[in-house]
Amino acid sequence: MENQSITQRRFESRTAIVTGAARGIGSGIAERLADEGCRIACWDIDCSSLETGGDSFAALVQAVDLADARSVEAAFAVTLKSFGHVDILVNNAGINGPVVPIQDYPVDAWNRVLAVDLNSVFHTCRLACHTCADVARDASSTWRRSSARKDIRTFALMPQRRRVSSV
Repeated sequence: MENQSITQRRFESRTAIVTGAARGIGSGIAERLADEGCRIACWDIDCSSLETGGDSFAALVQAVDLADARSVEAAFAVTLKSFGHVDILVNNAGINGPVVPIQDYPVDAWNRVLAVDLNSVFHTCRLACHTCADVARDASSTWRRSSARKDIRTFALMPQRRRVSSV
């Protein structure tokens, strides 16, 4: 029983950024991390469903256009100022484009999907890795750079491959 309470608070004193945290899987991830003691910076383009304080899992809520490097940099700076460090990065945000035949697919929509679903992961990971290097430099001599990099967790949700059975 004692071991269970330790596991439930395994992220105590950790800080996580969860992108796409306003709804769906991102909200569930953020809530679970918060339940286990993590301070959560919720990033989403539309934060109207998120609150801070009280019973909310969000310690910090920021409207961020993840496709825009400057918006991500500004949000990251606010997160660092608020918490001092980032330990966990959950790249969950993503969008769907229009469901149309390829010949009718608008180029602008394609570019927006790539910007949100691909470029945003680069923008956030690039900044998170810098933070880990800073933590490693400032930490005690027993902590090596390589182990500090392992402390940042980047999650990607990947669809499972389906097996096609032959008849």
